[in-house]
This record gives sequence, structure tokens and C-alpha cells, in this order.
Amino acid sequence: MMNQKQQMLTEPIKRFLIQLVAKSGPKPERLPNELDLCERFSVCRPTVHKAVEELIEIGYLQHLPGRRGIFSNPEYVQMAPFSIGILGDNANCSYFGYPNSRILGAFLSHLGDLKANTTFLTLNRKPELAAVELLNSGLDAVFWNIPDPSYFPIIGKLIEQKIAVTAIGSYFNFLMPKPETNFLGSDYFYQGQCRAEFFLRRKCSNLVYCGNPGPICDGFKAKLKEHKIVFSDSRLINDSEPMSKLVRILKSQRVDGLVCDGNKNQHNRVLRTLLDYHPAFPILLSYGLDLEQLKKDYPALPLFSIMPKIDLKQLEQIGISAANHIREMLLFKRNYRFENEFVKQHFKIDQ
Repeated sequence: MMNQKQQMLTEPIKRFLIQLVAKSGPKPERLPNELDLCERFSVCRPTVHKAVEELIEIGYLQHLPGRRGIFSNPEYVQMAPFSIGILGDNANCSYFGYPNSRILGAFLSHLGDLKANTTFLTLNRKPELAAVELLNSGLDAVFWNIPDPSYFPIIGKLIEQKIAVTAIGSYFNFLMPKPETNFLGSDYFYQGQCRAEFFLRRKCSNLVYCGNPGPICDGFKAKLKEHKIVFSDSRLINDSEPMSKLVRILKSQRVDGLVCDGNKNQHNRVLRTLLDYHPAFPILLSYGLDLEQLKKDYPALPLFSIMPKIDLKQLEQIGISAANHIREMLLFKRNYRFENEFVKQHFKIDQ
């Protein structure tokens, strides 16, 4: 029985050979020999031999009488023109959380007519070994969910090898780093503009922003500036700052609106502080929170929420856009590198 370390070494070799078999012809085809595989995967001969023997045992590979080497078994040919690898969160597991699983569903559905094979992958935690695994996987395309920054160079290497690749980002975390190209995600700048529009419709101009600097805050300030309202950074309270800063603003300055972005803990810190001041001004919460529960917890506060329910159409659009890029690369062998794209959300204000 193999231990975990042995399995980590043999799995990439097996995946590579299975992809070759899946795309081989109706007659047995000679596959790379064990020495070639040793060099390709930088492993020793016993490791390669173990992987080959396992695939012979289950039927993917075979030896032919009077001929040297290993051959594909036509019974396992899938006659699929392309193979697409799916990488889950950080590439170390096949997990897809909601809402990104919805993006994946739209991606696969939109590529259904290609009749491609799909394989869920996990990669070595060491980026240099992960690169060897992925570049020798036999895949034609890769769909990567929230890649860790340590893996970003691999995306560039895939592009250089003309392997189609798209990466998608976190739906909620705008602080998460993004690769330089081939990335699709939410338009956080536009989200900030929508927050500003909420207050502009209510003729509020003396605002406080509780949240971290970033594209949402930048969009918020830019939209206010369009209406000749200058937002001072002295009214920005990030997650690491004490609530005493908010208290000073409430005591010394006029406030007619407040944005609360960030995680649940940040929301509760801000809302508990506001309770002592009985504000009449609107308090706009970020999405992804249970507005009804917060209203029960803080009945004295005028709470609003921007898009408390996930925008399914926007999620699907990200998946469709990723599929369109992969389709163009696979069918027309072009545009393997594309500029990052950010899809706008359609917001709804609940109160």
C-alpha cells in the first residue's frame, strides 16, 4: 500500500498518461517510456514504474506481445478533442465554495458543446513542483479558482506553453491579490460607486466610511467627487483602527450617512458603537450579511443593505466570460493572454 508521499509523486504521472490515452486513436498507440517519464517529472524510475503498473492493472495501459514499451488501451479512448483541468481554492483541494461554484457551473455549461473531458486537480503545495505537475498534465486548458499568489508565475508559464487558462477571484474579498493577466472577477470599483449613489439619492454628503482602503473605497470617493463632494480620508476608519476614532467624528463633526464594509466582526464593532449615539442617518451595510437578523440585533439603528442576496446573473456572466476566453484559445489558437476583466453587478437596496 502506498503512503501519502508516494501517492503525491505518482498521481501527476497517472493523470498525464490518462490524458494521453483519452485522446489517443482507435488502435493502441505507443506512449512515452519510463525513462522519458522520469525526466519529464523529475522522479526516480521506481516511482514511474509504480504509476505505470497501476494503470496497467486497471486497464488504461497495456503491453503488447513482441513489442517494447507501454501502449494505450483503445477501450479507454474517450474521443474528446480537449481536456480541461479544474483547480479549486488554492489548488490544494477540489473545494469550490458558494458563490464560486455557481461560476464554475456556468463555465462548464457554456462549454458543453465542445464535449471536452473535465478533470478536478490538486497540486503540490510547493509552487516549483506544482508547475512541473501542471505543465506535464496533458491538459489543453485550466480553470483556476482563487489561485494563491505563490502560484501566479505558473499562470504565465501556462500561457507561454499555449495552454488556455483563466483564473477567477473571490466574490467578497477585494483585498485578495490578482494575477497580472487572464483573471476575471467582480468590479469592486463599481461596487463603491453604487454605495455613493445610495447616499447621493438621499442628498447625504457628510459621510463616514468604515472599511479598508481599496477599489470599493476608491469607487465610493470617485463617485462623490463627480458630484463635487470631497471625501476626506480623516473620515475613513479601517478595520485595524479603534472605534474611538468613530466616536470622535460623531462628537465633533456633522454626519448624515455611514458605510460599513468589512467582515461580520467589523460590522458588529461599528454598530455597537453607534447604539450610544441614536443616529437618525442611514447606515449602509455591505452584502453577504443577514440584514433581517441585524435589524433584530440592532432595532434602534436605521440599517440598509446593498445587494444582500448574491447576484446570480453576475456570477454566471463571470463563468460565461471565462468560457468564451477558453473557447477562443482552444478553437482558434489565439489570445492566450488577455487583460483582466471585472464584471459589474446589478445592485439592489433593501431596507
